[in-house]
Amino acid sequence: MFGTSQTESFLISMSAGFVQLLIVLLFNRVLLKIRNRARAPKTREILRDRRITIISQISLLILITALTIFLLRSTLSTIDELLLLTLTLIFCIAVLIRELLRFWSIGINTVEPSIAADTYSKTLSASQTSFLLLGTNAHSFCTFPVFEEMLKRIRQSRGQVELLLAHPDSNALIEAASNRGCEKYLYQTQARIALGRILLLKKKLGMNVEIRLYKAGNIEDLPIFRAMFVNGSYCVASIAVYGRGDHGREMPQMYVKRDANNRDSQRSMYSVLYRYYRGLWDRSSIPLSNEETVFISCAEDSDNIVNALEGTIK
Repeated sequence: MFGTSQTESFLISMSAGFVQLLIVLLFNRVLLKIRNRARAPKTREILRDRRITIISQISLLILITALTIFLLRSTLSTIDELLLLTLTLIFCIAVLIRELLRFWSIGINTVEPSIAADTYSKTLSASQTSFLLLGTNAHSFCTFPVFEEMLKRIRQSRGQVELLLAHPDSNALIEAASNRGCEKYLYQTQARIALGRILLLKKKLGMNVEIRLYKAGNIEDLPIFRAMFVNGSYCVASIAVYGRGDHGREMPQMYVKRDANNRDSQRSMYSVLYRYYRGLWDRSSIPLSNEETVFISCAEDSDNIVNALEGTIK
C-alpha cells in the first residue's frame, strides 16, 4: 500500500492531470463558440481554424504539463512526473485519434501526397474477385505481367472486370498530349495500342472483360478522377489533371474502404466515387465491334508505332 506522502503525491498528480483535461476542454469550447459566432467564415478560414485548434490543444497540454512539473518540482517525485507525462501523451493521442476518426468514419483510410510508382502493380496484385477501372487509357499497366495474372484470378473466381476508357478518337487526348509537350497523336495511339492488348488478352484467356468508351471533345470532358475499384471493397483514386506541365503521378491519392456494415451508405467516400463511376459507365456505350481489328493491329505493331511517335516529343 502507498504511504501517506506517496498517496498525497499520487493525488496531486491525478488532480493536475484532470485540471489539464478540464482546461483543454474549456479552451476547445471557447474556440468553438468564437468560430460559430463568425457570420460568414471563408472556407480557408474554417480549415485554418481546425488546424490551429488541434495544434493549440496539443501545445496547451504540453505547456500545462511543463508548468505543473516546474511549479511542483519540490513536491512531485520522479514517478509522479512520469505519470503526468504519460497522461499528457494519452491526451495528445486522443486528440489525434479523434481527428483520424473523422476520416475513417467516411471510409478514407489513407491519403498520399503523390502516386507511388508501384501503385498499379500493388493494386492489380490485390485484385482477386473484381476490378473496375475509370481512366483515360490503360497504357500505364496493360503490359504488366500482373495485369494478366489478375485477369486469370478473376476468371477463376468468376468475377467482374470493367474498364471505362476514353475513345482513342477523342480530341481531348490530342489536347492533353499537346499540353504536355508530346506529339499530339501520342495519347490517341497509346489508347489504341492499350485497347488492342486488352482485346488480345481477352481472347487468349477466353473471359469476359467489359469495355466501354466515352468520347471527350476537350479536356474538360475527361473524368476528374482516376479510380480503381478492387474486390468490391476498396477504391484507389487520384485527381486527374491534364494541364501543361502537370504530372499525374504528382497528384494526391486516396485509399478508400467500402462500409462493411452499410454497403449503400451515402456518407461513404467509396459510395460517392462509385456513383460517379457508375454514372459515367451508364452513359458510355460506344461499341468496340467495328474497331477491334484496328486496335489489335495497333497492338501487334506497337513497338514501331510508339517509338516513332515518342521520338518526336518536344
